[in-house]
Amino acid sequence: MTTGHVVARLAAAEPIGLSELDEAAALQQRVDTKYLIGLEEFDRIADKLAATHRRLVIGDRRAFDYRSSYLDTPGLTCFHDHRQGRRLRFKARTRSYDRGLCRFEVKLKDGRGGTDKHALRVGPADFGTVPGGATGFLTYVLADRYGIAAPAVTPRLLVRHFRQTLVAKSAASPCRVTLDTDLTFTTGSVTAGLRTGLLLVETKSARGRGPADELLRRAGARPVSISKYCAGMALLHPGLPEQPWRNLLRRYFELS
Repeated sequence: MTTGHVVARLAAAEPIGLSELDEAAALQQRVDTKYLIGLEEFDRIADKLAATHRRLVIGDRRAFDYRSSYLDTPGLTCFHDHRQGRRLRFKARTRSYDRGLCRFEVKLKDGRGGTDKHALRVGPADFGTVPGGATGFLTYVLADRYGIAAPAVTPRLLVRHFRQTLVAKSAASPCRVTLDTDLTFTTGSVTAGLRTGLLLVETKSARGRGPADELLRRAGARPVSISKYCAGMALLHPGLPEQPWRNLLRRYFELS
């Protein structure tokens, strides 16, 4: 299991609690950079990552089970806006964390390539639905940031993965790193996901060049432009356009 390998290779990383991590690198407004890498590439940088970053630990857990239910309009506006690279776009989801937390989250692009994230806590039973306060929250966020009305949205795709989170020790360069493993997408009875032995690494920093980015590039990894929502939709709905992700989908993902 890819998750177990990554957990073991980062065993030397100093632990950090959730409140301390949020204080050190909340980064609700940030630049996100994604990398798709194999375990061989990860192993080249694992020791240096563990030496220069601290790893989130809650209780005795280091890898956390995330479930996300992505919402979109009947015409899949969010999917197509992302595919077409529209400057002002958003994604909406309910996300369930295995520590009992569930949130309705809205992620925006700020027009300069940065990510602007907003969240509303909801009940665990609201996962996979449009929560009662979600429409008003989405209306507020889109009106405040983009000056547009909120469209009607419904659940479209279930995404599940295990996540390990690191934070750079250097206070001069606040940066979080998430390592997502055993990633799957489900709609109805059809499932797809990352190929065995692969992981999605995402750095989150103020300017897009944190310490982990340097390590990844030196190991031969290169940034990729893809979202979990769009990848899952393109894989599970053959009638949807695959561009601009066709090569990434064929190289790194597969139907179950």
